[in-house]
Amino acid sequence: MSGPPPTPFDLAVFDRRFPGIVARLRPWAVPLSALVIAVAALYVMRSGATRFSWADFRTFYQAGLEVRSGANPYLGAMSFIHAYTPAGNGSYWTTQVYVYAPFFAYLMVPLTFLPHWGALTTWDLLNVAFLVFSVYAALRAAGLRPGATMLLVLAAASAVTLPVHRELDLGQSDLLVMALICAALWARSAARAGLAGVLLGAGSAVKPELLLLALFFLWRRDFRFALAAAASTLVLGLVPFLLLGQRAWSDFWTAWGFWANQYLPFLHNESPKGVLARLFTVNPAAHPLTVAPVAVTILWLALAVVVLVMTVAVTSTRPPRRDALSLLEVGLALEAIMLVSPLTERPYFLFLLIPLIGLFCWLREVGVAGLFERRATVAAVLLWLLLAGPAELAEYVFDTGVTVPSHAAPLFVLLAPVYMWVTAAGFVFQLLVVAHVRDLRLVPAAGATLRGAPALLLAWLRDAGSALGVVRESSSPAA
Repeated sequence: MSGPPPTPFDLAVFDRRFPGIVARLRPWAVPLSALVIAVAALYVMRSGATRFSWADFRTFYQAGLEVRSGANPYLGAMSFIHAYTPAGNGSYWTTQVYVYAPFFAYLMVPLTFLPHWGALTTWDLLNVAFLVFSVYAALRAAGLRPGATMLLVLAAASAVTLPVHRELDLGQSDLLVMALICAALWARSAARAGLAGVLLGAGSAVKPELLLLALFFLWRRDFRFALAAAASTLVLGLVPFLLLGQRAWSDFWTAWGFWANQYLPFLHNESPKGVLARLFTVNPAAHPLTVAPVAVTILWLALAVVVLVMTVAVTSTRPPRRDALSLLEVGLALEAIMLVSPLTERPYFLFLLIPLIGLFCWLREVGVAGLFERRATVAAVLLWLLLAGPAELAEYVFDTGVTVPSHAAPLFVLLAPVYMWVTAAGFVFQLLVVAHVRDLRLVPAAGATLRGAPALLLAWLRDAGSALGVVRESSSPAA
């Protein structure tokens, strides 16, 4: 007599022992997960008050003090820019000056009423809350109502990745931004497009490259969400300058221009454009292969076109819904943004958790009975394992060869940004998954997108005109 049919998400397809192991661990899942999260937070707090002197949070705290008194928070950045030289020993990546829009500095103002260590400790606890909330909001955006076990297990799995550890250690802003992104996706899935736009706009006011995510939703015909996000970004990003004056406005754009150009080759900029800048420009991080700044722009634009075409080829042109596929598509868009953004540092790679959560939601929905789903499960676990340690450890090994003048230095320049290669692999993997879910073949879909680009653009313009009331739709059968 045969046994009961397998459940949709039956781990026995990998090994018959897995279900028994999971059953024994289930009663301990919540306390163990909570312990992992607590240990991850306490580990970065172990240095006590001395950590404030070198954590990035110090620059945020100081900027909060400055905007609170009406002072210009960009004077440190200006001093660094004036002292910069395009040659050196690679130490420029350690720069600690404030370069965000004033909006984030104003967010720091409440913390400036606390002493240094108290403010940093509060920010550490907030970052832990941002991480747990991000997981919860992403799951809700995919249509799940997670219990404590699912939520804490996924949050603990996220907490042990080294990008999250780096984020907590530095007291950076990316967990806040990820929480805003996930909250925006949750709000949009609940049909609250205006609120979703404001939340995404707040994240974009801190990390302006996220405006590309608003463009992604604009392409998806989610006009209210995208336009609310763009408007919120402009208001939150620019209005605070009315309080700080013309000098702060001028210094802000000078700093952004410098960080988007001369500063790109710094050692831990792991975007493709940063790698190209280390290969083809005179810079303080590496001996270039050759000096050809035009090659940086040409190759970066070529990469951006490839990433854009492939993303458009497999994603839907309809607004997202509350399901796993929509979260998968947003995860794909985030990976695309990380590849085309001029600046991508190590903590930024915690955004890869969003596509990984999307993969979890999809696999939980469809199960692992199929061969493709089993392979996708293994690939997702491998990506998580790389983020949990090997990627960053490999970078430390390769980094030593980047700054040493030698004929092999360009090779180390290519090998060192392991996180970039992990993101590229995740992007390709996500392309394959989304294409599989939408029953598309990747290469033919990309070809059809290129051939049909004018028609796609005209269709979008027509839909945009209808949504904005510029084009009146005909009600006749022929139309």
